[in-house]
Amino acid sequence: MKILAIRDTNPFIQSSASNNRFLSLVTGLEANGNEIDLIIINSYLTDEEKKQFKSKGKFANINYEYLLPWPFAFPDRRIMRILFNKLIPSRFYAYKIRKKMKSNKYNYIWISFSPNLIRLGLCLFRSKLPVKYFHEQSEYSWIGLENNNKLHKLYLNSFLSQLDVFSIMTNNLIDYYKKFVGSKTQIIHLPMTVDFSRFDNSCETNNLNKPYIGYCGIRNFKNDGVDILTKAFIKIMNEFPEYYLYIAGPLEPKKDYNYVKSIVENNNASERIIFLGPMDKTEIPSFLKNASILALARVESKQAEGGFPTKLGEYLATGNPVCVTKVGEIPNYLINHKSAFLSEPNSIDSFAETLKRAITSPEAKNIGKMGQDIAYKYFNKDIQSKKLSDFLTNNLLR
Repeated sequence: MKILAIRDTNPFIQSSASNNRFLSLVTGLEANGNEIDLIIINSYLTDEEKKQFKSKGKFANINYEYLLPWPFAFPDRRIMRILFNKLIPSRFYAYKIRKKMKSNKYNYIWISFSPNLIRLGLCLFRSKLPVKYFHEQSEYSWIGLENNNKLHKLYLNSFLSQLDVFSIMTNNLIDYYKKFVGSKTQIIHLPMTVDFSRFDNSCETNNLNKPYIGYCGIRNFKNDGVDILTKAFIKIMNEFPEYYLYIAGPLEPKKDYNYVKSIVENNNASERIIFLGPMDKTEIPSFLKNASILALARVESKQAEGGFPTKLGEYLATGNPVCVTKVGEIPNYLINHKSAFLSEPNSIDSFAETLKRAITSPEAKNIGKMGQDIAYKYFNKDIQSKKLSDFLTNNLLR
């Protein structure tokens, strides 16, 4: 089976929930004997990216090609988006992809989610190419299209109905999207995926103070309840003076970071709560693996109801005890005091008590191991990508 995947930017250079999800599935499909070509429709973000990846090549056994390899980088993503959206019409991208289709016989075109790619997909659908279309969603569609109601309606009413295979991460999202798909669309429930090989025993130690509670995020402080986590740790830190809290990830949005930083400073906790800032994706496994406890105080919200946090799968894969709030479909997989330490959402007191239980429980290591077993059963990228590969193959026979 041959698949042409299309994305806005290079997924190999930046760690994000979207990139991690894509890479876990695409490398898993490749490992199952499928051939994957990747088209990157935007140009380079940095000069380093241009130097390392050039206009085309192979990375992690995936053939990639920049559709428009401009001779200079666009470090300001906003400028790049404006330039590409306004000056280069989607039909031009579609024309370039149709040319590529003439010299390569693909079974599927995999269109990722973004405003650019929705417009591109709509152009490709009109071309009536002899190929099936695959799409994957892990969040509600309005996330990322908040300021573009017209495009959002086109996505729901015109884009989704043209799909042949639609992979959706959670059951709540399936209930949301199934109203918009066409009669030909086959939906597969594909939970979040994690690469267990990243968290094997080869993970090196690090130089951080130990023992520590770790949080690692790549989106923003507010949705992940970093302020709640920080306040909860402050409530118990005098009771457990040996513990530190390390917060890894981009310090943004700036307003949220400054708020959490002020909480730390106002409570004289700067020596115990440390902001590590952005962390290279190669450093994340060691950071998570060396933590005594991993924490996620995700707040209750519409977004949390539909999605499933990628970082939780990574937390569980380490085998360390995990403290997490009972939001969305998390309680469908994890049981309090058996496979994780669960907390009520949006509650500082509840999360502080949950941290305390994880620190003091004689069963903490066993609970961490049980959480790891749950993640291996439901979130293993090798198992889930084999399931997806079989599903795509079977759909070709329909």
